[in-house]
Amino acid sequence: MHLQIIRKYLKIILLAVPCIVVMWKMSPFEIADTQLSDVVCYTLWSVIAVGILVMGNLFIYEGNKRDAAFRILLLIFFNLSVGLFIYCFSMFIIIGSVGGFQESVLYVHRSNESIKIIRQNYDQGAWDNGDIDYRFRKVSYVTPYVRYVHEIDTSAIDKREWVKVQ
Repeated sequence: MHLQIIRKYLKIILLAVPCIVVMWKMSPFEIADTQLSDVVCYTLWSVIAVGILVMGNLFIYEGNKRDAAFRILLLIFFNLSVGLFIYCFSMFIIIGSVGGFQESVLYVHRSNESIKIIRQNYDQGAWDNGDIDYRFRKVSYVTPYVRYVHEIDTSAIDKREWVKVQ
């Protein structure tokens, strides 16, 4: 009985968490602190990995009617192979996120100082290839930790509404 309840909640988690991550990454809302944003994203992906491990173990444990030795070997093989995959995937994510966005404020809105136009570029530190690709974004803080961001063309803004930051 308990295994059925665990399996039901694992299915919900394995369906909900990827949807939350995809919707979060595709939405114009983002966590203001980029390091915190990375931690939240890695934590959510870790929940998925652990859910897959537990679900696979439950499937092997309940579904296999063979002898106990074969079931144990299958569980060990499954855990090692999925653990190796999770390790390789996490190293790929960690090494791929060595860089970070550098932001500088260009303009501040005259009537609302929480609305800003920033210039972002992705800095990869020692692995940087020298090509700087800037993107200009309008940022409105919803809360101190969440901001609404969208791309903006700085040549099309009304300069009377914005104060240039020195």
